[in-house]
Amino acid sequence: MPKRFERALQLAGVMPSGMFAIFAKRSNALDQYGNITQGKIVQILAWFKAFPETGYKANMTDKTKENLRRGKRKGMKWGVAYFRGGRGTGLPDGIWERHYPNGTAGKSFVRPVLIYVRSVSYQSRFDFEGIARSTVDKVWRDEFDKALAQAIATARS
Repeated sequence: MPKRFERALQLAGVMPSGMFAIFAKRSNALDQYGNITQGKIVQILAWFKAFPETGYKANMTDKTKENLRRGKRKGMKWGVAYFRGGRGTGLPDGIWERHYPNGTAGKSFVRPVLIYVRSVSYQSRFDFEGIARSTVDKVWRDEFDKALAQAIATARS
């Protein structure tokens, strides 16, 4: 089942239906858990005008895109622009970002942000439900007895 941002990209025509987006490790947009940041997702959706509400202010105007390209937004070291790879570009299909370290007139480089794949397989790494059950089985009776004893001792007659 596609994630919400994947559906938005599909509706905007930037991502083919039936595909999934995986996060590119080289993007430098991942947090400490290996997930892409919410801010980066919002920026990508805004760039491609993928927010579904008509007239929604989060969708970028051409002027905002140009300011982002030139690095004129607050806190930016250099400019950035997004584009879709694949389709004859020689790059894997997905969302790529072009960085302009010396402004749009200088040299630039590209990095993948999201790569489109046909299928994904997820595995659980931790047995959260099993750990929770075993913890409850071990401590519930003692904790319940303590709480009941305290409730009885502090109850008003």
